[in-house]
Amino acid sequence: MKNHIIKIFSLLIVISFCNSNFAQVTDVDWGHGIEPLHEAGPDSPKIGTRWGLASLKDSIQITLKLEASTDMTKGSWVGDIRSANKFYSKIYLIDKSGNRRFLKVDNAQAVGPDAEYGVWKKGPATSNQQMLVFQLNWEKMQLIKNAKSLVVNYAEFETPKQTRDIVFPLDNFNSHLETLEASIKNVAGAERFLMTAEEIDNTPMQDLPATIQKRWEEDIQKLAVHLDMPVSKLREFSMVGMKKLQKDKQDQAYAAEKARKKRAHQAIYDQEPDWLDINNCPNGSLQQCNNVGKQAYETNPMIGEPFNYGTILGVVWRSKDSIVRIYGGDVDLGIEPEIYRAKNAGYYYIVKSKRGNLDIRSVTGVTVKN
Repeated sequence: MKNHIIKIFSLLIVISFCNSNFAQVTDVDWGHGIEPLHEAGPDSPKIGTRWGLASLKDSIQITLKLEASTDMTKGSWVGDIRSANKFYSKIYLIDKSGNRRFLKVDNAQAVGPDAEYGVWKKGPATSNQQMLVFQLNWEKMQLIKNAKSLVVNYAEFETPKQTRDIVFPLDNFNSHLETLEASIKNVAGAERFLMTAEEIDNTPMQDLPATIQKRWEEDIQKLAVHLDMPVSKLREFSMVGMKKLQKDKQDQAYAAEKARKKRAHQAIYDQEPDWLDINNCPNGSLQQCNNVGKQAYETNPMIGEPFNYGTILGVVWRSKDSIVRIYGGDVDLGIEPEIYRAKNAGYYYIVKSKRGNLDIRSVTGVTVKN
């Protein structure tokens, strides 16, 4: 039986490449095959293995296959659709409830003597077999596995708007795929091609296929140093877990740096005097103290009405180059506070804004109103 199935698959390959009466071939249900990949012909060294499934319907063949190098370090799921004529196509899946869903494949392109840069050339065809290839992954294979049928929406190159659906039933697809899965699992390192990206990301590193571990070995060594953790302990985590460890460390470092910057900013703000502590008005006889309780306004506004600085609470003396205001500073944005100093010695009103903030304003720049 196994040899018969392999012959079916081989027959489909022969049909697509060699038979000049391709369009007349009888429909063939899903079959599977396993064959070696050679460097240059059957007598050259073996460089890998191909596991594939194929079906022929209404003169259109679809093939889904895994091609991998002998050491399993390289490989991928790929597919192709073949016809006697140049064509356009899209793939859909019909689920068990009859719902139709578009199957997005990657890097679809036409290949062969009648194609150039992934698209069909204009003019008459020079070959009686045309092929469009595309990339798959195990997630897409699982979607196909769980569907009721696969639909190729097909249109000839010359009449792209005249489409027709070619339905490939998937009744026996799973049994063939399971046979291929069993064969793939028997090859050391090949099991990684039967894992979804989510499964790979969430499996402890030490439990992943050796080919994946080897590919990430250098990164794990570097991460272990960065996290100050033994490599053996780090291998107990999945890729998702490792990323969380790395993020937690980054978050901790960020929080520590943010706290340091806040302390540094606060140290700058701590230099600003407590204006009420050095208020000259409670025990002084300054003329400006008569304005306590009144409103301080901007004297010469650039535009509009004068700005109300707030209520006058007292008066302070500031010597030249002494601090009169510390403004701004944003830890999250990395902005340092700015210290403003008196250009000349003089008196300043202590004002309290409507928001309750204390500030000082030079008496020469303030208009006082009741």
